[in-house]
Amino acid sequence: MLRMSNTSGAELIISHLGGKDFLAKLGAHGFVVDDTHVSFTLDHENPKGVHLISISIEPNGKFIMIAKGRIKAGFLTAPTLGRAIVDIPDNLAPVFGSLTGIELMRHRHF
Repeated sequence: MLRMSNTSGAELIISHLGGKDFLAKLGAHGFVVDDTHVSFTLDHENPKGVHLISISIEPNGKFIMIAKGRIKAGFLTAPTLGRAIVDIPDNLAPVFGSLTGIELMRHRHF
């Protein structure tokens, strides 16, 4: 089980993705953050067309990452483009890279 001291789960997630400033360079903005969840939109094009990333920490300490596309006309929800369960925070960046197709993140560990 993941044990967090004075650092919230959201801070842990963001730091393992390179920090807010680094993510902003990739087009991330509109961060929604609470103790165990982070989500943000990507305004730069990426190979897999991901528009929204949502990452939560489950009670068992695993991370759930969901990638969604843009809402299309005639639909009420955005399509889910990918979903992953991540066992350790060091793997968040590579999984983010796999889900978005952003090569810079695929072989990176923060």
